[in-house]
Amino acid sequence: MSEGPIIVVRFGLFAIEGLQFGVPLFGLYVLRAPERGQIPFRAWLIPLSLCAAGLIIVGFALLLASMSGRSIDGLTSSLPV
Repeated sequence: MSEGPIIVVRFGLFAIEGLQFGVPLFGLYVLRAPERGQIPFRAWLIPLSLCAAGLIIVGFALLLASMSGRSIDGLTSSLPV
């Protein structure tokens, strides 16, 4: 399996996590108290958290596929139905 998708997912995670850390710090250290209420920082954090959770799941599946030597389509559950 190619390492390209894993690299792309990991880069996306680093970018999202950097934004999750940097956006609140920007509001805390750069803006004054009256200016902080004008920008909805929490509105940024919820979608970023959902995107990060989705990328973590995709990255985990890609890592499993890479470690087993299969494509991501070849992953199956071994649990009894």
